[in-house]
Formats: sequence, C-alpha cells, structure tokens
Amino acid sequence: MQGLGTRWSALLVLAVALAAFCGCQEGYILSYPPFVVSTTPSSGANLVPISSSITVRFSEEMDRSSINTNSFRLGDGIAGRFSFDGTSVVFMPTEPLQYDSQYVVVISNDVRDAVGDQMTQSYTFWFRTRPEA
Repeated sequence: MQGLGTRWSALLVLAVALAAFCGCQEGYILSYPPFVVSTTPSSGANLVPISSSITVRFSEEMDRSSINTNSFRLGDGIAGRFSFDGTSVVFMPTEPLQYDSQYVVVISNDVRDAVGDQMTQSYTFWFRTRPEA
C-alpha cells in the first residue's frame, strides 16, 4: 500500500506544479475563446427549405446579450429572433427566405462566451435555398 500512497503524492505534486506553471491561483479559472463547432444548414448546403432556421453550435455556452442582429447577420440583415439551447444558438427568420437564393451568415468576433471571452475571428458560412416547385 505504501507504493499507492507514493503514487498519489507524486500526482498531487504534479498537479500543484502544473497549477503554478499555468498561473492558476485561487479563484482563477482558465478560459479559452469560443469557436463555432457546427452549423445547420452546413456551409455550402443546397436545397435548404425556405422556412429553415439557422443553428450555430459553439464550443461553450455563450453570453446571450452578445448575440443579436449586429453580431449574427443573415444576408443583408434579415429580421428574426434568437433562441438558445445549451451551446447552440438558433436564429429563426421572421419571414420565409427567398427561393433559389444564396444566403451568407456572418458571426462577428463581438460574440462572447459566458465568462466574457470573445471569438478570435469572425465566422462566415453560406447556403442556398431550394428552387420554387
């Protein structure tokens, strides 16, 4: 059993050394800038229904107050509303999108995560809606 105690002591010393090396102090939380993990529709998607919402999944929960029609733009400023589900942001346009049209979504680096870290760069993706039947 003495060997097990020695291993745990070594792990504890290693953890303390890593915390000191990382600059971790009491009350300090390491944080990283958020980034986009995935989008729906995906970038380059075709035949997207005109009634689609736009979902962006981030690497972590976001500061809801930082996500608005200035920091999250669909096309030339298409109106809509936002909803939030964990790390995902859903934008639902107020009106249906136009048929057979390409839309660009730009998420500016003004968006922040829950602890205030901003994205390091803007994120852009595009999709095309389906033609009228």
